Amino acid sequence: MSPRDMGESLIRRPTGDRPVARAADTFQAPPTPLTPATTADASTRAIRATVVYPAPQLRRLKITAVRQRKTLGELVRGAVTAALESPDRLVEAAAAQPRAAGARTGLDLPAAQHHQLKMLAAEHGVTLAALILAAVAAAEL
Repeated sequence: MSPRDMGESLIRRPTGDRPVARAADTFQAPPTPLTPATTADASTRAIRATVVYPAPQLRRLKITAVRQRKTLGELVRGAVTAALESPDRLVEAAAAQPRAAGARTGLDLPAAQHHQLKMLAAEHGVTLAALILAAVAAAEL
């Protein structure tokens, strides 16, 4: 009868000090306890959203970002913040937003802002990406 048939593991255990320590660090990291210091608040946490920008719009965004010495994410987050002040107008613009091929880009949004955009998108039957594109277009970036 083989060790496998007897329920024993076929994984070879490392021998010696260095491999044992490396295996312990890699595979057996102790769980980190949840404390108030490690628990992220919803307002400080960032959530990644993926947006497909049409090529001309992405080019304009990049040029504007360089001129203003900001990142593309900072520009878009600012545009979304401004657009969320009048959500009805944003939803209306997003519904008219054509779906276009372009460059896919990741964007980190504050959790509260992401939640607000997701709620608007769900309530009005548009996508989160369309809302973001409409916000960028409204900011004329």
